[in-house]
Amino acid sequence: MKMMELPKTLKLKRQLSRREKTLLTLLGITVVFLVVFRLIINPQYKQLENLTEEKKQYTEKILNMNTILKKEDEIYNEWNNLHRQRGLILGKYFSNMDQPQIIYILNELLNNEDLDILDIKFNRPYEEQIGQSTVKVMEISIPYNSTYDDLLNTIKKISSSQKKIVISDLTIDRDNDGFVIGDINLKVYSLEGMGGIHEEIVDIETILNSDKVSPFEFFDNYIKLNNQDVNDNLEDEGSSVSYSNSLDNKNSNINSSNNSNNKNNNSQII
Repeated sequence: MKMMELPKTLKLKRQLSRREKTLLTLLGITVVFLVVFRLIINPQYKQLENLTEEKKQYTEKILNMNTILKKEDEIYNEWNNLHRQRGLILGKYFSNMDQPQIIYILNELLNNEDLDILDIKFNRPYEEQIGQSTVKVMEISIPYNSTYDDLLNTIKKISSSQKKIVISDLTIDRDNDGFVIGDINLKVYSLEGMGGIHEEIVDIETILNSDKVSPFEFFDNYIKLNNQDVNDNLEDEGSSVSYSNSLDNKNSNINSSNNSNNKNNNSQII
């Protein structure tokens, strides 16, 4: 009995129905949509969200910048006012404890024919706490012989000085000739060492252009300069003028003292 040989391949002869074709088509479309959504749409959507957030941040920055630009004139005026106020405040103090500069200013304040200045004594500078700042202070003692009215005029000139000079103590006694004698003790404040404070050059123009006697003429080796010499020095040395002084003359009218005692009676602050 022979066995029947089976075909190597079985062929489906039944055709797909319309419904099955529709379902297969929908399945294919769904698979394609999922693939496209995962690989294309979803990354693009996340990128769009990031761009939207960045746009929001940039919009806020633009609004802030526009607000600042609208206040540009106001900010500029405020800066000018602060800079002007800073200049006025700094102008009241000495940039450093420069005795020649202090002497020139005192020479202007004490310029009175009836006020006889016997001596000017400078004490060693020390630090003093004012508020939250530490400033350098130098005490100056000035013995005098004058009339009472001339003394009052001198005190008024010191009180109205552009630089901050404090009358810390004042003694007044009457002599037999009707004059008053005593001591004027001053305090000079300096911003030396504070940040942003630049040392200023001593202004000697008022001395050179006037008939006053320079307070340094009593020193040995004093060199008198005229206006032409000063102009030459300004051109050659970058606006610096120097005097050659010798402080070895013990008989001069200006002496240095190492006395650091503080006198606080009858203090007057300008």
